[in-house]
Amino acid sequence: MKMYLSVTAPGNGKTYEFRAEGDMPVGIAKARMIEEIAEAENGNITLSADKAILCGVCLQKILCDGETLAAAGVKSGQNLLLL
Repeated sequence: MKMYLSVTAPGNGKTYEFRAEGDMPVGIAKARMIEEIAEAENGNITLSADKAILCGVCLQKILCDGETLAAAGVKSGQNLLLL
């Protein structure tokens, strides 16, 4: 199931739009988000996937790398924070 997510990076104050699959592990989704943000910002990002934290704003929790987005309760249209 495709998900459309807004991801806010408070470090630069910008929000980015992403597409992901519900069965995608959070750790992989986080790495892809960082990759796409770095590309959008011409490599101007110092965040690494192993140290970054992905939080569900509506869920009010930190998402665990090993679970899937769907299992973490993430739904299409939600906003996530990448810290």
